[in-house]
Amino acid sequence: MKITIHTTPEEAKELGKTCNKSGHCCKYSGGIVLNEDIPRISTHLEMTEEGFKKHYLNQHTRFNTTHWILNTKKTNKPYGPCIFLDKNLCSIHEVKPLYCKVGTCCDEEVGDQLIQWFNIHHFVNIDDPVSLREWALSTENKKLIQGAHIKELLTEEEYNAIMTYQELQHNTKQEQHQKSHQEK
Repeated sequence: MKITIHTTPEEAKELGKTCNKSGHCCKYSGGIVLNEDIPRISTHLEMTEEGFKKHYLNQHTRFNTTHWILNTKKTNKPYGPCIFLDKNLCSIHEVKPLYCKVGTCCDEEVGDQLIQWFNIHHFVNIDDPVSLREWALSTENKKLIQGAHIKELLTEEEYNAIMTYQELQHNTKQEQHQKSHQEK
């Protein structure tokens, strides 16, 4: 199956479910946790959502959008294994975050494509010029999944305004529309 921005979450989970149980994908970082992952994981751990956030999560920003990331075990290095990695296995495997389900354990090419899919759906904000510029710069010379290139996400006019910094900050399309009508 070809991964595109139109791939459904169910299809992404199916493609990402291959796990060789090496623990490699979890040895250098914790996974991204979305707000919708929190109730499921905190219930599994028999904790409140606030307790789970306090003990196991930190905020993490990519492409000017903030979500949560699982803490890592303390090491003397700038990285470490996920707090839930135990003997190369995920101790919350049954309820692990979507990010961990889709792109951390499958073959490198598919994994990279699924991480792009995840970023497009959960970090890249189409209404935020900063988010779009950061996405464009980080993917400049990379092979992207269909529909993920900045020029596929925007009209040429929007692309030019954002990339030349005419559009500097977060304005929703509705605000832009209202502004253009006020100018007329």
